Amino acid sequence: MAEPPAVPLAVDAEFGSQISWDDLRAFLAVSVHGSMNRAAMELGESQPTIGRRMRRLEEQTRVMLFLRGPNNLTFTPAAKALAEVLEPMGEASRAVKGIITTLAARDGHPVRLTSTNSIAIFLSERIGLLRQAAAPRDVVLLPTRNFIDVMRGGAELALRMRQVDPEPGLLVRKVAVVSATIYGRAGLDDLPMIIPPVSRMFSGYRELALRELAHRKQGPQIDELHLRLQAIRAGVGAGILPCWIGDADPQLVRLSGQVDPFVHEDMFLIRSERSRGDAAVEAVAQALIGLFRKNRDRLRGHVD
Repeated sequence: MAEPPAVPLAVDAEFGSQISWDDLRAFLAVSVHGSMNRAAMELGESQPTIGRRMRRLEEQTRVMLFLRGPNNLTFTPAAKALAEVLEPMGEASRAVKGIITTLAARDGHPVRLTSTNSIAIFLSERIGLLRQAAAPRDVVLLPTRNFIDVMRGGAELALRMRQVDPEPGLLVRKVAVVSATIYGRAGLDDLPMIIPPVSRMFSGYRELALRELAHRKQGPQIDELHLRLQAIRAGVGAGILPCWIGDADPQLVRLSGQVDPFVHEDMFLIRSERSRGDAAVEAVAQALIGLFRKNRDRLRGHVD
């Protein structure tokens, strides 16, 4: 289907004042992700709501912004022109949100710390130390695999298991190396391999799992770490666990038999440069650095 010719955007006072910033913000999200569904996930709205916003925007600007196919969305030249004009507004809106969130946090809101589920378990066992550092404010742990943008005020601190691309205003520091290997219940042989869904495994885990599957039958696929740990404890099968979890469990043993049965991941602490002036965030960041330094050998599984 050929694209329609470019149509000049004529958002004048007659109907421009009726255009909602929420609709424009939704349009920006669609233009960034190329998908109404992904835009809806980012904004916390339903896909039909985003669709209604896009139709309303077309009616109010009096131009066609999209060519809608059965399974795809094509941007017209008018949509590309509108996205280019609106991008500075989007950046300004995100910056304002980040600044307001930072200022609100300094007014007594808790320090929000996001991490993967496994590191959240590690931190939850030591949450008292972090709360003491943040006092009189509190600390909230946000365990998730999903990206939370500290630059836009989604959290004050983030711990991630992969390097983040440099970005102006973003502070990134390597704070630990976390190792994992294969564990099984002591005294049991020929255990099948319990794995997360392949799409949910990062490359190091996937390579280790595939190598082990050359010697073991495949067992059930269990995604969440705490559920996988319960299954391994119950003798359902063998599986990959962080060394700090597997080594601390008296029911479990490391299962060897490979040249290098370990996965090593670098862990990074990420924060916004704006947080430098926030005493509570600074204190929690330093407490995390000290905590990981103190537990360096345990996190690495005493592997050099």
